[in-house]
Amino acid sequence: HQNLLNRMLGEKNLISSRIITGKVKSSEHIWNNPNERIIFATPQMLLNDFNRSLVDLSGFQLAIFDEFDMASGAYDYVVLASLFKKYLI
Repeated sequence: HQNLLNRMLGEKNLISSRIITGKVKSSEHIWNNPNERIIFATPQMLLNDFNRSLVDLSGFQLAIFDEFDMASGAYDYVVLASLFKKYLI
C-alpha cells in the first residue's frame, strides 16, 4: 500500500509514511511521530505494540482497516476496533 501511495503522489510526495510489520525491528516501531502522517501496519503489530505500551492510540486521527471482512470473533481487527472506539470516539 505504501508503494501505491508513493506512485499516486509522484515525485512531489510530501506525505511521510512508515511501514510496521513483522519484518521491521521492534526498535523501529515508531507509532506516534508527528512527522509521519500515514502508518501502514499489520493489525498484529499494532495490537502487540499497544499491549506493550509502545503506541498511544489517542494520537491517531484516523484508522483504516484493510480486509475488515476478516473482523469476526477474537481476530485482532475486532480488538483494535474496540480499542479505537474507546480512544478516539
